[in-house]
Amino acid sequence: MRAKYALWICIALIIIAAGLFIFKSPALLGDPDHSAMLGKEDLPYNPGEWDAAISQNDSPKQRRDMTHELLEQWRGRPIGEAASSGQNTRKGTPAEWKSKALSLLEQWRKHQFRKDMDPGSEFDVRELIEALHGAPIGAEELFRKIWEIMNDSSVPVSAKRELIFILSRAATPETVRILAEILSGENISDELKHELISQISMIGGYFWERQDVYQATAPVLKLWQETEDPELLNALATAMGHIANSESLNYLFDAVLNQATTLEEIWYSGDSRAQAALTGFERVRNSEAAPIIGSRLMDSTNRLEIAICTDILASMEDAGGARYLLSWMQNTDDSFAPFIPGIMQRISSLGLEYLDTVHLQNLNFRSHQVEQAVISFLDSRQ
Repeated sequence: MRAKYALWICIALIIIAAGLFIFKSPALLGDPDHSAMLGKEDLPYNPGEWDAAISQNDSPKQRRDMTHELLEQWRGRPIGEAASSGQNTRKGTPAEWKSKALSLLEQWRKHQFRKDMDPGSEFDVRELIEALHGAPIGAEELFRKIWEIMNDSSVPVSAKRELIFILSRAATPETVRILAEILSGENISDELKHELISQISMIGGYFWERQDVYQATAPVLKLWQETEDPELLNALATAMGHIANSESLNYLFDAVLNQATTLEEIWYSGDSRAQAALTGFERVRNSEAAPIIGSRLMDSTNRLEIAICTDILASMEDAGGARYLLSWMQNTDDSFAPFIPGIMQRISSLGLEYLDTVHLQNLNFRSHQVEQAVISFLDSRQ
């Protein structure tokens, strides 16, 4: 009898063990920490193609969405905070990500020396990007390792450029800080300087979570205040336009309004900082900046500031900018009536759709001329 019970117990244990194996099998369940490996059908590591795909999108939100989409294709699973759902799907503690980043960084470094002898060898660079993104603030051991690689003369320039790209796409305040520190180094080559500047200009367009963008403002603004390099100023202004929070926009407006009263004066002045700021304004397309720009527009009597603000709001992709423009047009005076058609022509299709739904005849305009200019433009589109 005991032998019979023992046999049944053994059979039961075997069934339970098999069930647990099936339940936990990464291959069967698609466990993101084990089975999401690249196959030959996945996207190759090609920074140029990645940048080209993302740069086709005009707004920071679209560029962030495209970044997520490409990363998800590479990983076969969501990474970071998915732009569509807002749900954090990442697993692991910051300490675990730091440990993983250190390990992958060393593997990447060894791969750089090995790939010349073995062209077929591969390294999964997106794994390192994700690990760096998850590493905690103040992970000095990790960033000392990066510094060692950048200062190591035996590491090829092409590998250092790739590491700069990896840091940029990791897209955290810490990686922004180290990019800025590398750029300020005394022995930086012209080639690496150009690569750093190129990647810095993309800050704000590739961040995985919006709050990271705002945290990255400090190192960007510090560089903006310290440098006189025209190329770097352009890159920083572009980044500040992508970030588009109050602090970064204030710096851009100060650079322009303290130097001139017209756009022509700025372009003829040769002032690199003011000219760079104008480039930065062209990058402000995020609707989250609409209240900041709209408030400036309503409070301003400076014609140059008004011209910049109306251009930014008109160029925003959604209806947010148009709402603030309409409020301003209701309150402005006759002197701006001649400029209304030009402003209206630059408003996005979504913005114009919003204006088409507004019953303008029921709104109060300070200037009858401005009101007629707005109505005439909208009627001409029918």
